[in-house]
Amino acid sequence: MFKKMKKDIAQKEASSPMRPNQRKKEGLLEQTPPLPDGNLSATTKLNLDSDQNDGATPQKLPPSTPLRGSTPENAESPLFPQYQTPAKAHPPPSDTESEVEETTKTLDAMNKNELLKTYKKQERTFNKLKTKFTELTLAYREVDKENQKVKAIMSQSQDKALRRVSELKEAAELDRQAKKHMEETFSLQLEEKDEMISVLQTQVKLLKKGEDPDGLKPKPQPESPKVEAKEDETTDEVVKNLKEKIKRLEGLLGKCKETIKGNKEKNNQLAQEKEDQTKEIALLKKQHDMEKSKFIQQLSQAKEQLDQAMEEKAISIAEAKQQMHLELEEKIRRTPTCKKMSGV
Repeated sequence: MFKKMKKDIAQKEASSPMRPNQRKKEGLLEQTPPLPDGNLSATTKLNLDSDQNDGATPQKLPPSTPLRGSTPENAESPLFPQYQTPAKAHPPPSDTESEVEETTKTLDAMNKNELLKTYKKQERTFNKLKTKFTELTLAYREVDKENQKVKAIMSQSQDKALRRVSELKEAAELDRQAKKHMEETFSLQLEEKDEMISVLQTQVKLLKKGEDPDGLKPKPQPESPKVEAKEDETTDEVVKNLKEKIKRLEGLLGKCKETIKGNKEKNNQLAQEKEDQTKEIALLKKQHDMEKSKFIQQLSQAKEQLDQAMEEKAISIAEAKQQMHLELEEKIRRTPTCKKMSGV
């Protein structure tokens, strides 16, 4: 029966345009009967998939170092959190190490020992690929953890920067309103003082002419020059004090204008720093997205290689089973002949 099946397989291989390895795999899988351990590859896949799903668990964020492009003042202030670059790096596995060597010998030329050696070799390759796949999974988990960490830091930095800018804008608006109110008050006071000075000057002129400015006091007599001189001195002193007060108010107004100008410049500087930090955050996010996609691609390649190794292992097991069946059939066929020869 097995010889007939073997001939049919050989005829199919001769007529089929598929590759020899693929024809050998299909023939062996069709001929080999199921065994209790036939679900080994499926179980291993489930375990590996569960390990891979466990890598998406969130991780806590460690302390961080300052971002690039920030000024020393921003680096020392608690406005921007610090991010620490991980020191551990996982080099991607080499594809040449994970290649599975195909056997060039046919089933007829292999004996039981060679089949066992091939099976053990495939099993070692499978274990090696499984170990590399596990390492790559751990590396992907760490990269994903770093990405989550960077996202949290970026959102925290952006929130703090926005809060700081809003606070500075509110403070600048309050300062502007206060300065405007002070300017209006000073303008009113200056107008009042100007009016008072003009009134006093008019009174002085009238007093010098000997007239009563308010019409309440009698005209000064010619024999009282001392009283007139005393009034002139008092008026001059009042005018002098008013002028000094006006100068002080003008100086205070100039200082207020300089303060407003400085606050505007500081606000513009903070807006520029915010724009720079936003660009830095966008660039860092783009770099981490590229790194994440690269590791995902490597992870998918490693999974494909692992599936291929598991398939090769299943084929090796099938070949070993087929060889054992052939040897068992040969022994069964030779048993009656040996009995006959021993009876003779």
